[in-house]
Amino acid sequence: MLLTYKKLRYLFFILLLFMGCDEALEPEVFSDTLPSNLFASLEGVEGVLFGAYSNASRVGGNNAASELAEQEFMTDVGFSTGGGATPLNYIDWILDPSAGAGLYNGPYQAIRNVNIILEALPDAGITDDEKTLIRAEARFIRAWTYYILYIRYGPTPLRTSSSDPLEMPRAGEQEFIDFIESEFLEVI
Repeated sequence: MLLTYKKLRYLFFILLLFMGCDEALEPEVFSDTLPSNLFASLEGVEGVLFGAYSNASRVGGNNAASELAEQEFMTDVGFSTGGGATPLNYIDWILDPSAGAGLYNGPYQAIRNVNIILEALPDAGITDDEKTLIRAEARFIRAWTYYILYIRYGPTPLRTSSSDPLEMPRAGEQEFIDFIESEFLEVI
């Protein structure tokens, strides 16, 4: 008796069921970005650090000139009446976290990376001199991004750990300024 195409398909499916794997497949991952591998080498630590630099370099736009321009929009030096979304936000002082995701979230992405680095650095597979340099760079990035946030919004939540709660109140004015100043002084 000749098997029809439909019966042959069912037979093939049943055979596949009996030929399945006996154990779960465990893929062998060769990535340097696995949490267990990331801080095992200088390249991995620098990868996270460079991510923080990238976020910190874009906190005001695409370059340093746009960052300076944003700071001058509210002064007589950079006052712009020509309109445009960015100048009007500053002229009317309507900045809030919803004014632009990059203006608020970008700095906190850099701060997140810095906090991850600072927490993982003691166990990182790098020399003590490299740890000292990376710690200083990371703390500078964090202080710089908090400075930018302060210019835009005043004190914001001070996140110094990756385990901080999602919702935090704003820091006090003096506490915020003291934190930024102490970070810069320690880095020096």
